[in-house]
Amino acid sequence: MESQVAALLASCDRASATGRRDLAILTVLARLGLRAGEVAALTLEDIDWRRGELVVRGKGNRLARLPRAPYRALSSTGITTVVAVAGPPVAG
Repeated sequence: MESQVAALLASCDRASATGRRDLAILTVLARLGLRAGEVAALTLEDIDWRRGELVVRGKGNRLARLPRAPYRALSSTGITTVVAVAGPPVAG
């Protein structure tokens, strides 16, 4: 998964404005786990450059300041650990 995300980010043309925009969108999706609607709602005013945070509008007009964590992308092992700690799988 990590190599797929890296390949996806590397595919963005950083020489063009559209490619830089796409890289920013994909980075926020991959690293912060935001929903598409949350990313689409971001404005320049939502960026606190000094603190390195984003104000994110979630469902029900809830506001959150990110990143609290993660500060770097999660690995598949990290995700597995989160799932294991969360409890037993739900029968489907």
